[in-house]
Amino acid sequence: MVKVVTGAAAASPNGVLWAQPHFVSGTGAVLSAELGNQALAILGDNAAMQRVKCSLAIPLDFVAVTKAVVCVFAGSAADLHYQVYTSHGADGESYTAHSDSTSAATRGMTVALDEIDITDALTDIAAGDYLGVSFQRNGDNVADTITTLRVLGVLIEYSR
Repeated sequence: MVKVVTGAAAASPNGVLWAQPHFVSGTGAVLSAELGNQALAILGDNAAMQRVKCSLAIPLDFVAVTKAVVCVFAGSAADLHYQVYTSHGADGESYTAHSDSTSAATRGMTVALDEIDITDALTDIAAGDYLGVSFQRNGDNVADTITTLRVLGVLIEYSR
């Protein structure tokens, strides 16, 4: 589900896009999961490479990304090894006309909500693009020590 904020919030100079996971792959990956009142995807095998994918349409009033994050939290305090890949194109272009990624990274996680910055993987998106985001957990990497990672979705804030 993608939500574009309208009404009073739309009067602000920034727009907000939110996308929940649409697809998961890899051993132990579960798309339709819940924890409390949160709908999420679970990457639950710490010995496999797993992916969560989201798709978004970039609004026509988009000017520039001001914030882009994947919202996650772990089942326990441990380290996450991950990388983010993106591809996008507009009407009349290939859906992979543009692609980008972040460098592979390791970060300490807790059971608290955590926003992982993915701005570096969105360097050339434009109004009217259809964007695909793939968050990859490298659970088969020795640096990844998390048992379970929960992914709520992708948040993009933009100027207009």
